[in-house]
Amino acid sequence: MNILIMGLPKSGTSGLAMMIFTAFPGCVRNLERIQYVKDEELAQGNVICKELIDHPNKIGLHGKHYVKYDRLVKIVRDPRDRLVSGILYGGFNTIVDKLDVRDHFLERLRAKEADPMSVNCTELVSILKIKAKTNHPFEIPTLGSEAYMLSTIENLEANFGMPQHTIKYEEFVDKDFVGLQDFLDVVFVKKDVDFSRTSRSKTHGEWKNWLTPYDIEQFKPIFDPIIQKYKYDDWTVNENPYINPEKSSEWAEAKINERYEMHLRGEAAKKAKEEQERLKKEQERLFNERLLKAGIEDFINSDYLVFFNISILIINLIENFLS
Repeated sequence: MNILIMGLPKSGTSGLAMMIFTAFPGCVRNLERIQYVKDEELAQGNVICKELIDHPNKIGLHGKHYVKYDRLVKIVRDPRDRLVSGILYGGFNTIVDKLDVRDHFLERLRAKEADPMSVNCTELVSILKIKAKTNHPFEIPTLGSEAYMLSTIENLEANFGMPQHTIKYEEFVDKDFVGLQDFLDVVFVKKDVDFSRTSRSKTHGEWKNWLTPYDIEQFKPIFDPIIQKYKYDDWTVNENPYINPEKSSEWAEAKINERYEMHLRGEAAKKAKEEQERLKKEQERLFNERLLKAGIEDFINSDYLVFFNISILIINLIENFLS
């Protein structure tokens, strides 16, 4: 049985995929690269693939692949919680080496922890999307992405004939797998799945401590279609909101710094490769100079040719190792 898992970024797709992977030993696992799944793998009937709804025309791009799957599992999350999660994880992809943006973002995040109603979520989104100047619409949740998800799900339900099941992120976190188990004819072990890079709070309802009256005014008209469809109807926030720094600014700072370290390693590797290219060209230049001065026949009989060939071999070996 080939199983396709779909959902928006920061809605639990990775954790759900990992759990389903463990329930089907020997399956072919695929995360976010559905176009690379081979037909011969699908023919064996044991492919489990995760597909993010991260483009407004996802079905137009990959719909031809979806029809090859026997079951479709959709995971949905309260868009308000997804907003909070996306804000905290957003710096990993958007800030990178923009340290001034990092410091400003963390400063405002800590101010919100001290007084949750003093800083709007819209301001934090603005810092990540405008000051960090990200070009990717799904680096952090956007108003449009929720509409994309809803239209994609409605298209899947109307035009794709494979059996489909929707699980809520909240059910997944609470380990309420009864409906999914029946759908896939499998029993899940109720234990935490380790997906430490993206996993954070493993809770739901955090938005009640985060959204300000201004945020609700801005987001409610946009989020309402999904909220009504999946019955996330309550808009009541906590009277005494509390944001745990360990799961907020401290976690976000660790992710941002992790990404910055990755950036530094990438830059170092890039410089090393450039230096290899420079040395290679320098060796070629010396070779050509010697060739012109000594003459081809004398050069072929010289020890320098042996040295040159050995040098080029060493450089190529180092280049292959680093790449």
